[in-house]
Amino acid sequence: DRVKPVVLATRTDGGVSFLDRSQRIFEIESGGTVPRFIACLPDELAAVDDVIGVAGTGEVAWVAGTMRGYGKKADEIRVGVTRLGVGDRGIEALARSLPKGFESSAAAFDLDRSRLFVARLGEAFVDVVDLTRKELVPEPVLEIESSDPLRLLAYDPDRDRLFGSDGKANLIVAELATTPATVTMLASDLDLPSAVAYDRQRRRLYLTTAGDGALWKVECESTCGAPQRLAASREVTHPRALAVDATGVVWVGDLEAGILAGISPEGEVVRRIEQLPEG
Repeated sequence: DRVKPVVLATRTDGGVSFLDRSQRIFEIESGGTVPRFIACLPDELAAVDDVIGVAGTGEVAWVAGTMRGYGKKADEIRVGVTRLGVGDRGIEALARSLPKGFESSAAAFDLDRSRLFVARLGEAFVDVVDLTRKELVPEPVLEIESSDPLRLLAYDPDRDRLFGSDGKANLIVAELATTPATVTMLASDLDLPSAVAYDRQRRRLYLTTAGDGALWKVECESTCGAPQRLAASREVTHPRALAVDATGVVWVGDLEAGILAGISPEGEVVRRIEQLPEG
């Protein structure tokens, strides 16, 4: 049973969780190399067509995704937000959705402030959603004039800045603490960015590019520099998912090759997982 990683996420306890194509949830403990089966996907997430954002704290996980209706509502697409936690009966889920008609291509959570950033589908706007409110209402927070609509998002909660890519060539950073927000183009010649992840502890952004199968790093100690090529592995040729664990290992998921590769901050492949335990 080969690895089929659809989405990866790190937790504050240092572990890494991932969802595979068979809708099963696995976790890898901090410093570990063997995935452990946790559970099958809850019914509340079974209708999710595409996961656009995920975050977790160890005890609780949040998932944002697009959901399609059924029957007469088959053409209706909504953005759903689901909170997952462990209860007496196993994994329990609380699902809500954004207003009908609002569509998004990417999302990033700010769990420190109970917020969700969502990039509008087909529009160069980013909205913010207050997760503490009963009704999830997107409110405009950023208009991006220097890039096509964003398809990837990551967030730095310490400096209140948002990273985004159009999935074609561009990478931008938006300083939300300024009024109005300041947007800087970090790169405009990347080869099909496919995933982004922010390492909060080391203040570094990672991104993968599907066109050349490479992993890049962006140092963001204060201001952010240009992307630097960190690694390109013959084993990981179609990077789809990306996450950074507590030790600084960057996990890259290759859906087509069916592997998870752990890459050190220096760019060396230090772990490789291609077989999943039965579950």
